[in-house]
Amino acid sequence: MRKFSLISIVMLIVSIPTFAGGLLTNTNQHAAFLRMLSRGATTEIDCALSNPAGLAFLPNDGFHVSLSIQSAFQTRDIDANFLTYSGLDGTKPTVKPYSKYYEGKAAAPVIPSLFAAYKKGDWTISGFFAITGGGGKASFDDGLPMFEAAAMVGIFQKSLVGVA
Repeated sequence: MRKFSLISIVMLIVSIPTFAGGLLTNTNQHAAFLRMLSRGATTEIDCALSNPAGLAFLPNDGFHVSLSIQSAFQTRDIDANFLTYSGLDGTKPTVKPYSKYYEGKAAAPVIPSLFAAYKKGDWTISGFFAITGGGGKASFDDGLPMFEAAAMVGIFQKSLVGVA
């Protein structure tokens, strides 16, 4: 019994760091999130996403609407390293390291979100529309490493056919 208790305590202690990354939050759902990052307990109109029960605390009965438009611009940088086939050295294939830096730019000039609620007494009907993840696109003018690495592996494997 003591061994079981010890194992249980160790498992509980080990499981805590597995959540160290935090919860995944969609930070772009309302512009108010940029001003105050703890929107999970809000009782304003944007709680239709994060705290629907909080809509019961809206100050007045009737319709409540919020339109939010945001913009997001950022860079996505990838430093890829892998081995490439560089020919034969006698009967053995030789490899050499390959390194390439990829720079991408992500842009979403318009990220809309619309929140609406109708409150009557203690009851509220609500909904929202938002582009989850922000939308937009990322452009890599020099290609993507996942495709180039796959092509290099294919070339390497085909060049090894018949070499033993």
